[in-house]
Amino acid sequence: MIPPQLFANASLLFAERPLPARLAAAAAAGFAAVECQFPNAQPAQTLAALCHRLGLSWVLQTCRRVTGPRASAALLAIRNGWPNSAPALARRWPTPRVLGAPQVNVIAGIRPADVSHWRACQTLVDNLGVAAEASAQAGVGLRLEAINSHDISGFLVDTVDVALEIIERVG
Repeated sequence: MIPPQLFANASLLFAERPLPARLAAAAAAGFAAVECQFPNAQPAQTLAALCHRLGLSWVLQTCRRVTGPRASAALLAIRNGWPNSAPALARRWPTPRVLGAPQVNVIAGIRPADVSHWRACQTLVDNLGVAAEASAQAGVGLRLEAINSHDISGFLVDTVDVALEIIERVG
């Protein structure tokens, strides 16, 4: 059995299979918990029932992308408009509630070339303030993931120090 603090990322592991088969493979490999970045192609109720049958807990879901392969939920206000209220954002997170996921991961994303680093960080801080309120209303924790610039060039939150600075600014 895999130690309980480790969980399978069903977005990356067993990626040649459809999501339900990935979940089954994770359970067969001994994982007791999974995360999935963007499970929205499957109905949440179907995934919840499958996880229950497989004995899996869903521990984390990434806030869904709205546009583009590296589009940022946190930077969308710059171009497309972030939901301007916590209730509006909380309504966009039905999947974590249905799956029982205790955490939602908001991706900072890649800073657009035409947006200053300062503006991108301030937008992220503003949006995370709304997201923190929404996550409380949705009954889920909020996470901010740092992704190194070697794997994703130009990622706004690329170190733990940057993530901690943003979190401190959000309060």
